[in-house]
Amino acid sequence: MRKCLLTVTVLVALVATTGSAMAESIKGKHGVTARGGFLIPADSKLDVGEKLEADTGFAAGVGVIYGITDNLAAEVDVTYSQYDLYLNSLGVKTKYFEVKTHTISLGAQYRFMPEGRIVPYVGAGMDILINETTDEVSPSLGLPEEKYDTDLSFGGHLSAGADFFLTRQFALTAEFKGILATEAAVKNDNGDRIVKLDPSGISGLFGFRYFF
Repeated sequence: MRKCLLTVTVLVALVATTGSAMAESIKGKHGVTARGGFLIPADSKLDVGEKLEADTGFAAGVGVIYGITDNLAAEVDVTYSQYDLYLNSLGVKTKYFEVKTHTISLGAQYRFMPEGRIVPYVGAGMDILINETTDEVSPSLGLPEEKYDTDLSFGGHLSAGADFFLTRQFALTAEFKGILATEAAVKNDNGDRIVKLDPSGISGLFGFRYFF
């Protein structure tokens, strides 16, 4: 056991030393990001007031980042997320809607220790959310699927994460982001609102960045 612990300690020390030598600021550099993970969405409501419980979903996206200074970077991300809404009535949980959202985020990062191997950061920005809802009730009853029109949403986000540089150009990345967005009306063919969709949520995304 002692030999294993000693070996692990030595390897960690060597990796940390090598990584510090290889890492550098991203000032003046462009980068591309790809990552995926989970989404914890907010609950929504039927127009009559009953709550629709949101199930944990998944999210994936790509983006570009540009280093403005040693500490400040600008980024644009496009993320796709998908999750289900359930109606819990008298102890019976029924899948009501499938929600799909494309989120376009424009923001900035403040990066701490920009020349370290591990670079933590915080970010903030604005978001446009393109929402789509799919009827899950009618098909389950053997009826034709209802068609719905879902409004856009607008919001803002706060994020915190870290880039772990393996080389000067390639880094693994992990980020947690919270989005607060405006309510979106889900309307039927007659234009009547049937759901008040809240596309806000918290996501955890993991992937990589490549700088050039």
